[in-house]
Amino acid sequence: LQNETVPAAELARVRDKIVTDALRRRESVDGIANALGEAATLHGDPERANTELRRLMAVTADDVRRVARTLLAAENR
Repeated sequence: LQNETVPAAELARVRDKIVTDALRRRESVDGIANALGEAATLHGDPERANTELRRLMAVTADDVRRVARTLLAAENR
């Protein structure tokens, strides 16, 4: 992940799974309340619950590689 680009098909599959799981969690009133509460508590903005999925869908292979280089760096192990 640090030195190679994630294949487009794999990125799309993972991204679709994350978004699908998030949408399923929001199918109930409790799920919606949880998403709003989490956004308000963790991010200080309940509106973030409405923009989170758009942000997830915008993740690129370059984003994955950049974050992997930061988080998986030898000094972080």
